[in-house]
Amino acid sequence: MTEKIKRAERWKEYPVKTEVEILTPLDYRDMGNGLEVKLIAPFLVRLIEHYHDGTIEIRLIEVPAEFISDLASVPRLAQGLIPRFGKWNAGAVVHDWLYVHGKIEGRAITQARADRIFLAIMRATKVGWRKTPMFIAVRMGGKSMWDANRKRDSLIEEGKL
Repeated sequence: MTEKIKRAERWKEYPVKTEVEILTPLDYRDMGNGLEVKLIAPFLVRLIEHYHDGTIEIRLIEVPAEFISDLASVPRLAQGLIPRFGKWNAGAVVHDWLYVHGKIEGRAITQARADRIFLAIMRATKVGWRKTPMFIAVRMGGKSMWDANRKRDSLIEEGKL
């Protein structure tokens, strides 16, 4: 199989369209350190993914109570344009959960998929113009965190952690 065909086949694995439905309110409290929040109740999001072949997959993302998130990790310099708290909080919490666990319903996902889900949630919560720079930022700056978490996962699986 040529490389071009392999790439075309891999492309079919990714959704054409990603939609979300937020099923529960995002309920959290500040940890008092100015950096993190802790969920008080589980946060549920229905993920609806449409694929090239017409299939639709519906999955549930459940971020459990007690999960700790730093919400939007915005550098201080940019916080005038994009504060840490805002309409994007739901997307940020789910994104943090996906980056930590790397799975939805026990199935591994890619960093790109986690980032696209973040974007879909920001669309659903009507974030506005800020969603684009936030999405670009996680695409450009999230790889080291994603890789560190996947390395940790493999060490846990090997019994080394």
